Amino acid sequence: MNRSHRVHWAWLVPVLLLVTFLTIRLLNYDLLWGDEARTYQEANLPPYSPLNLIDLLGDLLHRWLIPLPSYFVLVNVWQRFVGDSPFAIRALSMLLGLLTIAATYRLGRALAGRQISLYAAAFMAGSGLFVFYMHEARPYALLLLLSVITAWAYWRLAIHRAHGWLTWALFAIALVALIYTHYLAVMTPLALGLFHLLQRPRDRRWWQVVMTLLAAGLSIVPWASVGIPNVMRAVSDGRDVLALSPPEIVAATFHAFANGGVAISMLLIALALWRGRFGNASSLLLVLIWLLTGFSLVIVINNFTLAFIHVRYLLPLWTPLALLSAYGVYRLAQRGVPALLPVFLWLGVGTVAAWTLDFATSLPNSETPIEAGALPDVIAMLRVESAQGDFIAFHIAEPGTEQAQIVPLEHYLQWLPVSFVQLGQLGSVTEADYRQEVQSLVTNAPLVWVVHRTDIPPAPFQDVFTAHLAEDYILCDQWQADSRAEVAVYANANPDAPDVTYPLGDDGSEIALWLHRARRYDPGIGMVTAGWHVTGANAETYAVALHLVDEAGKLIRQSDEPLPVAETLACDRHQIDLAGLPIGAYRLELIVYERETGRPLVGIRPADGWQGNRLLLMSVNFLPK
Repeated sequence: MNRSHRVHWAWLVPVLLLVTFLTIRLLNYDLLWGDEARTYQEANLPPYSPLNLIDLLGDLLHRWLIPLPSYFVLVNVWQRFVGDSPFAIRALSMLLGLLTIAATYRLGRALAGRQISLYAAAFMAGSGLFVFYMHEARPYALLLLLSVITAWAYWRLAIHRAHGWLTWALFAIALVALIYTHYLAVMTPLALGLFHLLQRPRDRRWWQVVMTLLAAGLSIVPWASVGIPNVMRAVSDGRDVLALSPPEIVAATFHAFANGGVAISMLLIALALWRGRFGNASSLLLVLIWLLTGFSLVIVINNFTLAFIHVRYLLPLWTPLALLSAYGVYRLAQRGVPALLPVFLWLGVGTVAAWTLDFATSLPNSETPIEAGALPDVIAMLRVESAQGDFIAFHIAEPGTEQAQIVPLEHYLQWLPVSFVQLGQLGSVTEADYRQEVQSLVTNAPLVWVVHRTDIPPAPFQDVFTAHLAEDYILCDQWQADSRAEVAVYANANPDAPDVTYPLGDDGSEIALWLHRARRYDPGIGMVTAGWHVTGANAETYAVALHLVDEAGKLIRQSDEPLPVAETLACDRHQIDLAGLPIGAYRLELIVYERETGRPLVGIRPADGWQGNRLLLMSVNFLPK
């Protein structure tokens, strides 16, 4: 490698660093959306029962809506090394996207030389929608990468006449993996096949390429024969209302690729085609056939079934669009325009488009994701602290978009013994019906959790929900998880007999305790939700303490709070820090005491005949990692 090429290649490094920065900040930016939640099921990630790869393929093949397996097998293998958090699973798409940009550089260099290859990589990196799908746990980044690799390997074999089995193996493996990634991946090998039919000479190498393309295409027949009928039924179920027309498909593709700057993109492509030679005539012909084949295939399929509701299905066309735009810049440079000017402008606009999810979600028929903020921590808390029979009310999606969040919430809360609803999903149109609907949902729930965002309009009748809840439940705790998310915990305001009473004198004065919940949240926090009622005494003279003691009864940690002061039943949540404890077994105990003297009160628990001044809440075990 000569020095000039090394210097030229170095320009790609800041492009890759920019895209890495843009993507990595998005990996935890939003909650999983519906299709990403399905990825966990389709790739058989935890908490689903683990399967070996053969069983995973069988599981995919027997689904009603049969997904192609390449991406999901790759995700299943990936998570065994990096974990199954949304960040880790989405990071695979980021890696695949970065490889796609590098592969685009290699393809551009093979087709048209080093300058155009660098511009093409920059145009790919500067597409906000491409960056968006680099952060999604879906197969689109893999689809793009395999498309570019397949095209590069084909060019090396068919045009450059490269020797050696490694290039043949790469071509065959990438081709089969591509076809098994997405049903529309066929647009790339179909374009290569059409281009190849125009090539001369038709010698042994020519036929070897033809047979490889045919064999790869035929390999999908057994799978497709089962999957396509189901896919056709699924895509015809209501999609005709949302489907894009042929002109809309083309316009949406150019709009999405160019971050909304359709005029600039069209100008660059026009410059590329106007009296230009793209490296050589064959390379320009390949790029044009690739682009036109993709559009034609989608339009023909759409003529039979109105399936195309989103531009993401045409992402394999990002590569020929990037190559054509790159040559347009090259043509500008030939006329004295500094090439870096349009490239930097493109990257700048792309950075703005990729900075948030606004551009990607503004495209036709895009679902609106929920910015994560502290919501993942809130959901993790609910998974630990909620228990049998609890009810959770969410208002975290913009009104009117709740339907799209059903699958993600089911994913996050699956197999928990709780009921949940999004307030915007409640269908009543009158206040009376709404109250009745809420009553049927909430009846007899031990605790009611309300999670809502403060930065979006309220759901219909949300104030009625809160007012109705206050009739039967008492607010135990309320806090801001972050600047946008608020969490409230309610307990039954008309409980049965108290779990523990603390007599204060012969005049009947007492402290009554209803123990609603004692749970360990995360390794580092112990939480206790309790209702309190003080009769015939001043609540301010008493306090409650949580004591953590070891097996020998030695006090290890303590947390003290005053009793809630209220004329009626009051509810509160108490917590104690459990972080950093040595390995061993501990007990979490509750003590009520006089604040002035520190004297513990003796409590009575009628249910089990307990009497004493230390109420055992739970045992806590810290085991070796």
